[in-house]
Amino acid sequence: MNITIRKAELLSVMQRVISIVPARSTLQILSNLHFKIDGKSLTLRATDLDLSITASLELKGAPAATDFIVNAKKLFDIVKELPETDLQLSTEGNHHLKVATDADEFKLPIQSSENFPETPSFKTLAKLTLKGGLLDDMAARVRFAVARDTTRAVLKGILCEIEKNAIKMVATDGHKLSLCREELQAEKADKKITFILPPKAFDPLAKVLSGPDESVTLSVGQTYAEFATPGALITTKLIEGDYPNYEEAIPKNNAKKAVVRRDDLFAALRRISVMSNSRTRQIRFAFGKNSLTLSTSDREFRGEGKSSLTLKYDGDPITIGFNADFFSEILRLLNDEEVVITMNTPLAATVILPSSEKKSDKMLFLIMPLRLLDEEA
Repeated sequence: MNITIRKAELLSVMQRVISIVPARSTLQILSNLHFKIDGKSLTLRATDLDLSITASLELKGAPAATDFIVNAKKLFDIVKELPETDLQLSTEGNHHLKVATDADEFKLPIQSSENFPETPSFKTLAKLTLKGGLLDDMAARVRFAVARDTTRAVLKGILCEIEKNAIKMVATDGHKLSLCREELQAEKADKKITFILPPKAFDPLAKVLSGPDESVTLSVGQTYAEFATPGALITTKLIEGDYPNYEEAIPKNNAKKAVVRRDDLFAALRRISVMSNSRTRQIRFAFGKNSLTLSTSDREFRGEGKSSLTLKYDGDPITIGFNADFFSEILRLLNDEEVVITMNTPLAATVILPSSEKKSDKMLFLIMPLRLLDEEA
């Protein structure tokens, strides 16, 4: 093999796949990139067994076919540090990959790709095409609610539902829940399809997209799913199991409704949370006639804080405790000028929505209150 390629082109295709190369793994072979030239294209592939990414670029001329694996980090670090110029890539027998410029030369050991894990193949049960930016945005809005510390594997994933002309994503850890729904303009699903994706499957998506409007084809099988873009292919193993009935957790009778400026609440919450207990992160929300008072105290530190703001609320007074970090994260994910908070009792689930009716049909956040501590009651 002997090819000439611009540093920027090689670096670009490497950046699409390098993120999933395990920093540490009991399988040493996974620290490599699969390097393949076939016809006029160069293909690089990385995998951590659960996730696999393949990215390609077109080459000039008709280079000889070759196929090997090379240490991913070493090659990436070398290419990244080289100046912007033409790179000469060549193989010396089956032993080394040489990377050279007019001034530099590096030799990296290579191995046969015989034992490198293959990209899984699967039977496609459903396929749809949508804008990559939309898919990435939906995942970003729900993934904060994915469970971290749990033995229930399904709660560590994002539930995806495709039905008729809509796609829905849901995540919950039992303390908070996020739901996002978008219409599918071009395609309709013949039947409802449900699957659970690991959150890390979305991590490389933004890196392989040339822009938010670039199309992504999502193919779903029994055990695997695949995101295909013009320049890359992401294959992920699905999380197996039955997701809990999240619809039962969403209250339908929250009669108490407050409308508040998002930025005002976000700023006040950030100020008050400084004085909250580092373990519980509890903040008291006291709703009164067109007013909200946020307060907290830390028994260990022997400090307290309070802040008031105006809002639209004419229901009965109610005081509820929330985790400051959870509530702040929800506000961060909402970009409406005003948000709607609906409540029932101090211990029942609270729902937070964008004020726009159009957006509230597509987005919903749920947070479970904290039982107020005696010293704060």
